[in-house]
Amino acid sequence: MPQSPVRVVGILLLALPAFAQFKTPSPSTSIEQAAHASAANAKEAPPPSKEPQYSSAKFEILTNIKGYDLGPYIDNVRSIVRDEWYAANNQVVKKPTYRRGTVAAEFIIARSGEIQNLKITESSGEDDLDKAVAQALEKVSPLPELPKGLTAKQLEMRFHFFYNGKNPPRWWQR
Repeated sequence: MPQSPVRVVGILLLALPAFAQFKTPSPSTSIEQAAHASAANAKEAPPPSKEPQYSSAKFEILTNIKGYDLGPYIDNVRSIVRDEWYAANNQVVKKPTYRRGTVAAEFIIARSGEIQNLKITESSGEDDLDKAVAQALEKVSPLPELPKGLTAKQLEMRFHFFYNGKNPPRWWQR
């Protein structure tokens, strides 16, 4: 028995969404889908860091540098100091992964890169933590020379060193 044209059109309209899923996406749709997938992957948590449980994240330039961009120089100095501080922690600090505290040190970087007038301005209250900071800063001297474009004869700095260790087990005694 022949179907009425209205009924055939109705069936096709109902079936259309089922066939639409087999349609090849346009290039712009493919790019948009890839961008959404990339954004979804970017939100995932990064793998846990294998760096020690301490970091030197804060520094202050106490000298007026008159707008000079010290970014590359400071990045280099921070890297040098951080590496030596990690080494000093492994030599001086007892159970560094279980330690918490903050140490602030002020010092002057002479034009030649030599560290002068080093002093601990904020003690952690723990001698070995303070000693690791002082030892690291003494050992890195001299640092690279100050940039030629910097008009200041020296650079006065304050670095903050953070010990962010996990809580020690109950049985552990310092």
